Amino acid sequence: MNVLRTDAPSVSVHRYWFGAWTVVRVEGEMDVQAQPLIEHLVGGDRFIAFELDAVTFVDACGLGTLLSRQRRARAAGGLVQLIEPAAPVRRLLWLTGSAGHFPVVPADRAVAVLMGTGPWSGF
Repeated sequence: MNVLRTDAPSVSVHRYWFGAWTVVRVEGEMDVQAQPLIEHLVGGDRFIAFELDAVTFVDACGLGTLLSRQRRARAAGGLVQLIEPAAPVRRLLWLTGSAGHFPVVPADRAVAVLMGTGPWSGF
């Protein structure tokens, strides 16, 4: 498995690949420090799954990163999905009306979904 990891004081971001998907795991605070790390690791990838179960805090910059990646992926014929977003992420998505912009899948179904054999899930 090819894993690339980068850290800032309050966040760790890991990238690995699962089939056609780039999987980005964010641990800690998804804020202004996380945005350039995510952009660096994702680049122009079209199919991105964000593992967000270890996110302890997310602000408008973190949400903006997710929405921006979704717009770019869709424009290129791709998709961004969220795997098991933590409570702070779910709350911000709900408060901003952004929850409907992302397919969400529970962690125990992630492999099946990424392999194309499982159903999408939602909030």
